[in-house]
Amino acid sequence: MGSLVKNKMNKYINSDKIISRVQEKTGWTRTQIAAKIFDISKNNLGNRIREDRLDFYKLLNWAVNNNVNKEWLITGEDPTIGKDKELVPLDIEVLTKVITGVEDYLREGDIEIEPDKKGRLISVLYERFIKTGEEPDQKTIVSYLKLVA
Repeated sequence: MGSLVKNKMNKYINSDKIISRVQEKTGWTRTQIAAKIFDISKNNLGNRIREDRLDFYKLLNWAVNNNVNKEWLITGEDPTIGKDKELVPLDIEVLTKVITGVEDYLREGDIEIEPDKKGRLISVLYERFIKTGEEPDQKTIVSYLKLVA
């Protein structure tokens, strides 16, 4: 079983459990998940789970396009239980620009940050750009990245 953090200490995000939740939601085999969501082989998916390298961009894009609650998918917890709140639709264009900006900067600088920090950073940046109405820009993304990298 692989978690997304190399030291295996993250109790909230677990690659194997995420894939199990996709199976629960879809009824698909791991071979089907590998092909339909990640466009890779089952063996490659197995390696990515073991090596903590799930492609979260593809996973979240699939979740958005299939109305799968992202918090449930990642954590296994339903954020709507016990709460009377309406789910807000995700702006996939803004999310895509944020993820791409973060991934590009990390790749160009050959920088690695823990997946949970990267996830929180993407979430904070996304919320910032949604609340301000500003277009995601690399300068802002890099300034936030420097705080965590």
